Amino acid sequence: MRIVRWLLALVGVLLVATVAAGAVFVLVEGESSVEAEKPRPVAPWPRCASPTLGYSIAYPRGWHHDRNCAFFDPEPITVPENSDFYGAALEVQVAQDSWANVVRGLAHRRFFRTISRRQVRVNGRPAALVEVESTGAGLFERGYRLYAYVVDVPARPPIVVQATRQPGEGWGNRKLVADRAVRSLRLTDPGGAGLPPSVARKRAAILAVARARDYEALARLADARQFTYTFGGPQPGGPAAYWRETARTTGRHPTDILAALLQMPYTRAENIFIWPFAYDRPPASLTPAERRVLAPVATEEQLDAWAKAGSYLGWRAGITADGRWIFFVAGD
Repeated sequence: MRIVRWLLALVGVLLVATVAAGAVFVLVEGESSVEAEKPRPVAPWPRCASPTLGYSIAYPRGWHHDRNCAFFDPEPITVPENSDFYGAALEVQVAQDSWANVVRGLAHRRFFRTISRRQVRVNGRPAALVEVESTGAGLFERGYRLYAYVVDVPARPPIVVQATRQPGEGWGNRKLVADRAVRSLRLTDPGGAGLPPSVARKRAAILAVARARDYEALARLADARQFTYTFGGPQPGGPAAYWRETARTTGRHPTDILAALLQMPYTRAENIFIWPFAYDRPPASLTPAERRVLAPVATEEQLDAWAKAGSYLGWRAGITADGRWIFFVAGD
């Protein structure tokens, strides 16, 4: 009798434990079996697309983000103009340095204490996953933590997807959010999205030759009847000679600037597609993220000076709707 009571008690304990573990206890023809509960489907996250920064990424349902899809947080976000904003639960940045230098910067002992670091792959691309704590010697206060994926992107600046937490706070689910968000990262071509075929073909041809730094071939792509490359009038030797002399005197290849421009978002003035997007924007209205996009072609000092002048005065390139490249010039 005691044995029967003990067996019944044991069955009761197993039944309670099984139900508590989330399984389903099924009786079949006098036999017992445990069938694992089917996993509940995970609700898809909404996606935020940034034409300016050239990517889209998913973020937790109910979270808030800024207009450039760079900062995400459970609480509403206001990004002050012209500020080095940080502190959102999830942040996405287009770095303005090489992948190796970004990773090296996160390991700088003066600014960070390394907690963990390993090589991973994100959607087939090489990446570094690092967790660091600020020493207080740089931008972040002492104890501020970053859990950052630095994704290597061919022919483009690396992208950093990171979770953050303030000193003394816990991570909560922020690391898991970063893990899932980075897997959803999709790259776009902000300089070529939505172009008419004739414009897209000309842009692609210019971009390929600019990357090769072939001045003569680049000059041959310019419109023979209408092409502006300097406001000082035609120069001896034409555009190729002018670009080569500019590279010699400034130390910067105009071809590199042109390639950077054509990978930025564009704007449109009547029948002309113009790179960059800032061409017809008041420089004072540019967000910090937009200023970072322009970093390959304009310094912070230049952007500040143009903001005072009230108009963009930097390098720009224009292709007509019928595929004629009619200007690549800087100044007013």
